[in-house]
Amino acid sequence: MKRIEDSGSFSSFANADRISLIALLVANIIPLFIVAVGQWEVRSVMILYWIENVIIGIWTIARIAAAGIGRVPAKEHLAKIMVIPFFVVHYFGFCLGHLMFMVFLFRDQGGLGSELEGVAQPQWFVAGMDVRLPVLLLFVSHGISFYRHGILDGECQRAEPVLEMFRPYIRVVLLHVCLMAGAAFIVANNSPKPALILLMVGKTAMDIVIHLFMHGRSRGAIPKTRG
Repeated sequence: MKRIEDSGSFSSFANADRISLIALLVANIIPLFIVAVGQWEVRSVMILYWIENVIIGIWTIARIAAAGIGRVPAKEHLAKIMVIPFFVVHYFGFCLGHLMFMVFLFRDQGGLGSELEGVAQPQWFVAGMDVRLPVLLLFVSHGISFYRHGILDGECQRAEPVLEMFRPYIRVVLLHVCLMAGAAFIVANNSPKPALILLMVGKTAMDIVIHLFMHGRSRGAIPKTRG
């Protein structure tokens, strides 16, 4: 399997990682544009970022399923039968708790009813600038990252299913603690647009840093097959 070798430098990795970085930037810039033209407020943005957590969970299931393929004997993959359901219950339970916290946060702002209804019955982007296109872009962005790093770079082949199960929490906890704190500040100050845009720019910057850190540190030679 062809892989780009780790040169040990940040710049060389950034060049090799250009495709997934561009996808990440596009997926973050489109929501920023929607906010800038006045179509969304803080509630809509936080719903989108919550949906991104769900998307991350879906692609994490794919990483767990692909972990160790081509490296470990087939019988060792049977452990995934237990790991994947445990991850689904634990991670998506975490996402549900996150959603309940947002319901509490926005209780005095009309709740989340209109945004959640928009997810269930969306209009097209050009008609209502709703959540469907941004969600699609986020799904594709994380899919490109999965294929680019997980498959082509051999991250999944080197990975252990149990360790992959905890992988998304690094990003989700770090990033969303900051997001929720920022959202609470914005709500408390009557939702000023400049503050929301600044929060989204900060989220995008943190996304890039976390992306480079997680994929940069995982590069290396693929161990030989056992058994």
